[in-house]
Amino acid sequence: MFTLDEVPAADRAAVLEDAFRSYALPLRLRLSRAERLRAEFDRVVGDFGVVESFRVDGATGHVVRDVSTRDSAIPELVTVHLERSGHVQLEQDGRRAAPRPGDLVISTTASPFTTYQDRVGAQRTITIAAADVGVGWNRLRGVTARVLSARDPRIRIASHYLDETARTALEHPDAVAALGRATLEIVKVVLGVVLDDENGLRSAAALTLGERVVCFIDLNLADPGLDAATVARAHDISVRYLYVVLAQQGIGLGDYIRANRIRRAQRMLADPALAGLAISTIAQRCGFTDHSAFSRTFRGVTGTSPREWREERVHESARPVHAQHTTPRDTTT
Repeated sequence: MFTLDEVPAADRAAVLEDAFRSYALPLRLRLSRAERLRAEFDRVVGDFGVVESFRVDGATGHVVRDVSTRDSAIPELVTVHLERSGHVQLEQDGRRAAPRPGDLVISTTASPFTTYQDRVGAQRTITIAAADVGVGWNRLRGVTARVLSARDPRIRIASHYLDETARTALEHPDAVAALGRATLEIVKVVLGVVLDDENGLRSAAALTLGERVVCFIDLNLADPGLDAATVARAHDISVRYLYVVLAQQGIGLGDYIRANRIRRAQRMLADPALAGLAISTIAQRCGFTDHSAFSRTFRGVTGTSPREWREERVHESARPVHAQHTTPRDTTT
């Protein structure tokens, strides 16, 4: 995470401008006012794209992304911006969007764009390859810098999903692998709305309900209150219909949640980077509020205790390389 908290107040504007210039797709930040400047940026990269979150307080100014013939190496990307503050505008392809909190806006790397901020700027963004959304590159120029209002039920559902996706991905990077297909399809739904493509919209929505439900469960395994009512409410469906959707996926809700919480715990216990993390903390991060219940469930699934599982993996990692029997690790970040 990038933050200005440890930077002297007098240097914060310059440090923030440097940070934008060093961005993967370089941006130019121009501040017209910066008082008590604070900033936080976070990002996580998955197979499907990049999830980012930013908040800048105490600043008024604009950010410019230029596109020139020298930028032949720039990938063709689509970004969905989820507005959180109501103080950011985005201009591209001759249009300027002024979204309210909860609204969505789309930008691309095909043409220059500018964002304007007044005092407070806060957004979450999801960026994916243009080739993955199933919409022609030229046609995408027609969807940029248009406010997709959360007052539209279709956008409200997509906005909620993308907000939860971004939040969970940033807080739990190990969950990113669960996001790919459903996130792509949700972005297609958003594009279907702005392009008024009802056929594409119906197709994408029909393809994603089951996947979105499963993805929501995967993303919220750390929530000890995760249950059928919570999942159904998040998707505006009844509990009864939820079980129909899950049955079509070949999933039993309780067994699925339990098995995947334990699978996540196994990964965390085997991760050398988390060796100093208490087992009780790992249990909490996997949705268990009671350590004893976690240990019983873990032993029931794996045949060993969490502590024994961790110690076995530590011993395996300490053996000479030629003596180890290893399996590929999930390296998704």
